[in-house]
Amino acid sequence: MIKVITDATNDLSLEFLKANNIDLMPMNLTIEGKTFVDDKTLDLHKFYEGLRQGNLPTTSMINPIIYEETFEKYLKQGQDVLYIGFSSGLSGSFNASLLAKNNLESNYKNKIYCFDSKSASMGMGILTIKALELIKENKSIDTIVENLYVLREKICILLGVDNLYHLERGGRISKALAVIGSTLQLKPIIKVNDEGKLINFKKVMGKKKLIQTLFEYVLKYVDETELDNLYVISMDSKGDATELKNKIDKTFNINVKIVELGTIIGTHTGADALAVIFVSKETKENIK
Repeated sequence: MIKVITDATNDLSLEFLKANNIDLMPMNLTIEGKTFVDDKTLDLHKFYEGLRQGNLPTTSMINPIIYEETFEKYLKQGQDVLYIGFSSGLSGSFNASLLAKNNLESNYKNKIYCFDSKSASMGMGILTIKALELIKENKSIDTIVENLYVLREKICILLGVDNLYHLERGGRISKALAVIGSTLQLKPIIKVNDEGKLINFKKVMGKKKLIQTLFEYVLKYVDETELDNLYVISMDSKGDATELKNKIDKTFNINVKIVELGTIIGTHTGADALAVIFVSKETKENIK
């Protein structure tokens, strides 16, 4: 038996997680001095409205002790543990999971794999879905992890940010660029690279150009055998997300899912941003 565990930065729905018996590691965020637990029950529209009104949430990594308690619960039941975690390039939580693994593995015969998604949101979701498919095929945990490594290199995340302030606050861009970019309606496109880190990728002028550019990257790079793993990600930006979705649907004759980004990553992107996540024909580093 293999127990799959993930965390709150994975934007698979709570219903999907429950239906597939996947454990969720909640994550904390603090807004105006009050701490909330993101267990996928928070009102996302209210959260993004707060960002628009100037709320400045902070997030915190998962404590190694929480990981240890969760992993050990299933090891005691004789199960192998597969944790699919938020990119180590974006958070210290993954390293905390490794500390827990190191503390436990000598005490149990069952295996613990902490898999660094080097991804976020539905990038993690795609990996989780793949793991479930392989479990149903009775593949070993070693084989599953080998497959996830291959898939991970082809998961493309392109994020178009509406408000540069949140990137500036997180140290991603300079304050001067944030001021100039906001005045000129500059929309940076951020890419998650092969190390799982955010890098500045492109800059376009205005929301229409942003939507068109994201669409063109899907058109150029998406693996058409993996269209079920193509998602439009909204940060309370349903109108823009729907416009992008319609372009993709019409081109590929599919029904792309729009997924709302959760609070932990949304804290750093801000409201009204837009992203696409898909499996590419190329590895991430070859998407130019």
